[in-house]
Amino acid sequence: MSRSPKVISMPELTVALHGAIIGHLRGAGADFDFRPTPEAVRTWGMNSRMLSLAVPLLPRPPASGRALRRSFFAELLPEGDARERLANEARVRKDDIMGMLAAFGRDVAGAVQIWDTSAPGEPRTPAVEPLDDSGVRTMLENVAIAPLGNKPRRGKTSLNGVQPKVVLVRTDDGWARAVDGWPSTHIAKPVVPKYQSMIFDEEYGSRFARALGHRKNRAARRRRASTADADALSCCGKPRSAHEEFLAAAFARRCRPPRPDVRRRSATLLRRYRW
Repeated sequence: MSRSPKVISMPELTVALHGAIIGHLRGAGADFDFRPTPEAVRTWGMNSRMLSLAVPLLPRPPASGRALRRSFFAELLPEGDARERLANEARVRKDDIMGMLAAFGRDVAGAVQIWDTSAPGEPRTPAVEPLDDSGVRTMLENVAIAPLGNKPRRGKTSLNGVQPKVVLVRTDDGWARAVDGWPSTHIAKPVVPKYQSMIFDEEYGSRFARALGHRKNRAARRRRASTADADALSCCGKPRSAHEEFLAAAFARRCRPPRPDVRRRSATLLRRYRW
């Protein structure tokens, strides 16, 4: 008697935008694709670019755009040493996009959240853990061990970029650590030998932005650290940022080096959405 072929279910991750489920990722490793829910298409509109310019919401996304859709989600992950350390913590390969998003997709750039509903401990209840100045300093000093300041097993943050950094939450009582997917609001960067002047260059550049009225945040200098607000603008009452990593997400490709055509496209995008 012949046996029926075994049905193997594809891993699936849930994708939410502004707290509402917008679609799912299905596949494994770096071989996956995104499909929006029918409800999301009805809510945001056919061919909506709310998620990304590179990921229009369509009931049947064309195969020709699959590489861009995958690139958009891959761009939510960090680069370099931070990526390798996060992969080691999650016990997956650093090129396993699905595995890393399942582990650290709860708090990524912008208003997107990604998680595995079938994972142990789901559904999680996002929370914050208060930090004093020494707690923030400890996170910065241990950034090589705990990238982005993720708490072991409960840190769910992923943020693009090559520089070492930790993410923080600013509350009415002070600083806090995000756990189980609570949205982070600030980035803190230590001075590192490889990029000794970079955080000071960024802080100096933010002065120009504030002088032009584009940013209201301030960077606070601490000993060997700079803390800058990563979410200076707001959308739908929630934090929103406008910097290189988010432009990379919008176009689903790296914005470095800043070629003239990339600058023009970025300026057009920012004017269109009044950032």
